[in-house]
Amino acid sequence: MNDDGVRQALEHLAKQGFLSVDKDGVVKLRPPRNYIWQPQEDITAYELARAVEVMFVAMMQQGDCDAAFERLPDEAKRHFEVVKP
Repeated sequence: MNDDGVRQALEHLAKQGFLSVDKDGVVKLRPPRNYIWQPQEDITAYELARAVEVMFVAMMQQGDCDAAFERLPDEAKRHFEVVKP
């Protein structure tokens, strides 16, 4: 792979949030996040339905759990604890 291909690959991964480049040009991979399901007492049917997406992706291991979580509306995100390593 040439330098241009490497640059494009790194830019793509950075846009996806998988890595970052610090001010010194050092590439750092972002460790995966974990999500703990902690439904609140006042959860609505809508929030539960949206949250199932994240739980399904995590269970089936066929997708990007982080992307599924980011697509959630804020009212559904409140039912998860985000654990960063």
